[in-house]
Amino acid sequence: MAITKAVLLTRSKQVTGRTELTDIDEELTESLIQLSKDTLVLKATETGTMSSGSITKPSDMLSGDDIAGIDALQVNNDVLDPISLKEWREGKIEGYVIRNGIILVIPSSSKSYSLYYVKENSDPDSIEFADEYKLALLYMLCSKIYENNELEENAVLYGQKYQRELDDLTPALYLGSEIRERSNLRI
Repeated sequence: MAITKAVLLTRSKQVTGRTELTDIDEELTESLIQLSKDTLVLKATETGTMSSGSITKPSDMLSGDDIAGIDALQVNNDVLDPISLKEWREGKIEGYVIRNGIILVIPSSSKSYSLYYVKENSDPDSIEFADEYKLALLYMLCSKIYENNELEENAVLYGQKYQRELDDLTPALYLGSEIRERSNLRI
């Protein structure tokens, strides 16, 4: 059974007691983006030919210039590692960095590539998460609804429930926030 906006609307009305709710698109979009960033489970692949050492970041890739959105970048037969902007500017080692929505790559000659990346689900009408994320998504949605209605105590409570639900998912499905934060230190 797929997670749908209609089911989430019904359940969020029940949980929050806000029976007047009819439109949750804004809160659901924010919740989907947060869940995408916190779990890194939605995957996609793009292949093509790189020109002038740059690849336009796919529109459905995690937002921002965070390299956590890239699982792997393979140029010809070489898997490249992330490098800093300074290292990219110096041009001495092979690798990639994301800057202003562009993936900058060394070596910069035209070559075929395969980009394996984490998707960002931001469409409230097309929820891509598996059923095991339903409760976490509901908790984050309720947190956002409370937040938008200036009920901070309830917003915090449901934010905590969201985090506990993510923590209960198996490590294969969820990369814990402490580990993810350490991995994001690579700049």
